[in-house]
Amino acid sequence: MQDKLQEWFAPFQYFDEAFGLLLFPMVFLRGYQKRLHPIREKGDWLFYAGLAIFWIFGWAGYLFYRYQPLSNALKDFYVNCKFFFALGASYLFFDDENLDFEQMKEKIWPVLGGVTVLLFAMTVLDLFFDTFSTDTRGPFRAVKLFYSVQTVLVAVCVFLSSLYLWYYEKKKNKILLPVGLLSIIMFCTLRVKSMGAIAAVVLIYLFVLRGLKFTGLKRWMKITLVAFLVFAAAAILYQIANYYILMGVESARAMLTLAGPFVAWDHFPFGSGWAT
Repeated sequence: MQDKLQEWFAPFQYFDEAFGLLLFPMVFLRGYQKRLHPIREKGDWLFYAGLAIFWIFGWAGYLFYRYQPLSNALKDFYVNCKFFFALGASYLFFDDENLDFEQMKEKIWPVLGGVTVLLFAMTVLDLFFDTFSTDTRGPFRAVKLFYSVQTVLVAVCVFLSSLYLWYYEKKKNKILLPVGLLSIIMFCTLRVKSMGAIAAVVLIYLFVLRGLKFTGLKRWMKITLVAFLVFAAAAILYQIANYYILMGVESARAMLTLAGPFVAWDHFPFGSGWAT
């Protein structure tokens, strides 16, 4: 709901930034409880090393060239770090022996179903009765419901789908109907990203959760899956090429893509720093 709430009250747009700041009190709390274990597996240090290199290079580039004021560099640094801060805060928050995840799953399941049915019902109403304002792709309505853009609705559906996949071990095939409804909603947004999201959900369900082999699928399933994956891949590649290369000066992304190698060469090895 953040997307809609920030239209009514601007500070809601900083919810993710505020959530990232929870990392620091959670680190203090878990440290005080002597339950702070940042490295639990052998490969964890690679994540921290990569993150440290990213941060060090960003600050090294800023300090060497100083293209931007310090205030801009600090803002950009936090914008690039908030995802990792939020990830760490979430991990530490749920790292609690007193939490009963099985009980939590049972309580969340009906809420999850209610949200899914509500979104699907609103999508059907919008398609037939033009309930919400939106744009069109050719003769078709690109559903976005009450969200600001279609991509936000796709992101919501991806989040809900990921929760359903989390339920697979417990609910098995009961997740198929709600995931199918969410896939329909994503398809109705008529966004290329939705094709990739649907493909990802299908692949995870079939080959990760079910553990199926492609050679073990029925012939019609193979043909359908390959055809959809080819379509999704072609659509995504077209959008990437269009936004990041072909649009040229009409797109900031394309300009960054075209100029990026020259900027990297001129500012080797650290880059031009934060806020550039």
